[in-house]
Amino acid sequence: WFGDCRRGVYVGRCGDYVLKYSNGMSPLSAGDEVRVVVFKVLPGKVYKCKAVEMGCAPKTDDHDSHMSPHDLEWYLPLEGQSCPSFVLTIKAVPLVGTGTADDQ
Repeated sequence: WFGDCRRGVYVGRCGDYVLKYSNGMSPLSAGDEVRVVVFKVLPGKVYKCKAVEMGCAPKTDDHDSHMSPHDLEWYLPLEGQSCPSFVLTIKAVPLVGTGTADDQ
């Protein structure tokens, strides 16, 4: 989902964070495959939201974009702030072992 180009787009800063959006807000199960579009972005002067602000209008008073309170998402309202670079295909694989020294 790229959003409505007339209203801006939402992008995430971390690949592991955006995976939840790629799978209907659920964790991936072994064998699941999703695609994530990677963008180059120019957020400009950023307004950092102090709390979740659903449906808020773009900040135009000296700000070019919004950042979520936890610094993981941006809202980019202006044309030309985001450019798709490539698509990653990610496939979940089963975890082998517990990752402790006993597994070695």
